[in-house]
Amino acid sequence: MSRKDIDRKIAVIFVADVVGYSQHMKKDEEETLQSFRACRKILEKLFDEHDGRVFNTAGDSILAEFSSAVSAVVCASEFQNLIKERNDNTSSSIKIEFRIGINMGDVVKEGDDLYGDGVNIAARLEALSQPNGVCLSKTVFDLVSNKTKFVFNDLGEQKVKDEQFHAFDVLIGNNQKRSIKGAKRFNTPLYISIAVVIGLVIGVFFYIYINREKFMFIASQNDQIKGQASGRSLLILPFINKSGLDEFDYLSEGITDHLISSISPTTILNILSTQRSYLISKKEYSNQKLRDELGINFLVNGSIFTSDKKFRVNIELVDIKRNSKIWSSNKEYLLTDLFSAQDQIESLLRRAIQTHLTMGKVFSNSLEKYFENKEDYKELLSLRALTFQEGFAVTDDYDQPFKLLVERNPDNSMAVYYYADSLYRKFLANKLDFTDYSKAHEAILKAQELDPDNSLVYPLLGPIETWVMGINQMGLEDTLLKGLKKGSENYRTLVLIGNNLNSISKFSEGIRYLKKAVKIAPYGPITTEIFLMRAYIETKRFDEAKDLCLTMIEEGGKQGALWGTSFLTFSEFVTGEKEKAKTHLKNFIEENNYTLDELIQDLRNSPFSASELDQSLEDMIYIFLYMFEPEKITPYQEALFRKDLYSLED
Repeated sequence: MSRKDIDRKIAVIFVADVVGYSQHMKKDEEETLQSFRACRKILEKLFDEHDGRVFNTAGDSILAEFSSAVSAVVCASEFQNLIKERNDNTSSSIKIEFRIGINMGDVVKEGDDLYGDGVNIAARLEALSQPNGVCLSKTVFDLVSNKTKFVFNDLGEQKVKDEQFHAFDVLIGNNQKRSIKGAKRFNTPLYISIAVVIGLVIGVFFYIYINREKFMFIASQNDQIKGQASGRSLLILPFINKSGLDEFDYLSEGITDHLISSISPTTILNILSTQRSYLISKKEYSNQKLRDELGINFLVNGSIFTSDKKFRVNIELVDIKRNSKIWSSNKEYLLTDLFSAQDQIESLLRRAIQTHLTMGKVFSNSLEKYFENKEDYKELLSLRALTFQEGFAVTDDYDQPFKLLVERNPDNSMAVYYYADSLYRKFLANKLDFTDYSKAHEAILKAQELDPDNSLVYPLLGPIETWVMGINQMGLEDTLLKGLKKGSENYRTLVLIGNNLNSISKFSEGIRYLKKAVKIAPYGPITTEIFLMRAYIETKRFDEAKDLCLTMIEEGGKQGALWGTSFLTFSEFVTGEKEKAKTHLKNFIEENNYTLDELIQDLRNSPFSASELDQSLEDMIYIFLYMFEPEKITPYQEALFRKDLYSLED
């Protein structure tokens, strides 16, 4: 065969092999084979998702080809995480683990099979990998290091059998940073090596003995830190005193202790104790180490600044996995009113935790039962949580992640429901193309067909048929109430029913369901309270609206303060407290460095400013302009304002 007849190409080679396969087979052949087949199914599914192709198998080894180095590394990482999760949750005594090696290089193609150095080095990298780990060649590392958020460990030059290469570990899961002796070695006589080792052992022994109390203390600390974090864990780090004065340390310590002790019993999250919080802070762990070594998912950072008789508290809630800030607050309190300040800070943080981290438990009493794949379940919770983050806005591609979720779970009523919901949200935000309207209807009907008892279907089916398709003008309420019969204590069902009853001007009925929802999740998304405030105002229950506004201002973060102040101002004005209303709005604008135009723009651009609020919002904006800048009122706004409901006479 001539060189011209040899089919060569550059390929990314992925090699996976079971750790201790022979030992597993000796222990239990049948169980081992079943476990291996289950793991292989997981891997093959990931190959399909990431465009990988199996070209060879040998016993417990799997060799695959990728066209993209990034896809190969992402696939490997996801696989190892899924296998770890499977091992944590299986009752089987056989816990199969894999090593993975990835290389990019020149290979020879013969039929469907691949050969050559590119394959051989990938196999050597697999042998070098840690259990549950992924080991890369430098060629792959150079391609993926700037395109992914993975953390890598440089192992240097390595020699395995006759192959020499530069290797890198991908640090995932519990994989620790390690150091492996490289390929270069000195030809030191054996007796010298032995003498050096003995000398080192003796030296280390005496060092440890002399410093034994210190080491015992460190070990004790590590034991206290580890073994704490399990499940979805949250760490509230000690608040930092940035005043520069030691006399205010009591503030930071007091706030930290209060938050940990008060929030821990009220959330499904595992919150680390005060003692462990202080121990961890002293060791100055990176976020990566907090996640990988201690199993912590979320982090609360805080700081205090003092000035005169006041102190300012900054708080942020961080998703460690995504390395992103979920929520933040920056508020000022009186030093003379510390206990009240602690309670307010606690309420703010509790609401943030429930809104952004635990609302998945509130949305549906049985959401988890729909998902066999826990990763898809977690992804859905993350997608839903995004809609409650400050600054969220529906985009042109908002529905795409939900569509992909359905493609992976085509017979899952809940996945299909949330896809329909994403399309409906696009419709409300004027982002849904006319040709796609029917997709929302088809999706919600499919969700109903898959599970007629899914209580969430009906309060969404009604609005889609009414507002999107225009085919259910007379039967909206009946459709809504079907959902109530299916799940009367379901938070999301109650919110959808209440809001949609508002949309057909049945505000009194809407109030009843929205109040039930708030009772179920008092620290849930402020969307519910905004819809409830609208219903109060439409029914002229202004006293109840004002009380709710004050709660929103105190506990609802930035968006809560914006909407709470706006509705409070509105309510005060239309009930004759016009000077009070002016003062409230003026102070809010000054404190937040707003202009009136900017405040109005923020209201209109708010993620909570859905079409259901249009009329109430326009009435509110009209009154704001009437108070401060009447010359800016347009003829359209004048015609739109409901003069029959509100008197503007001074």
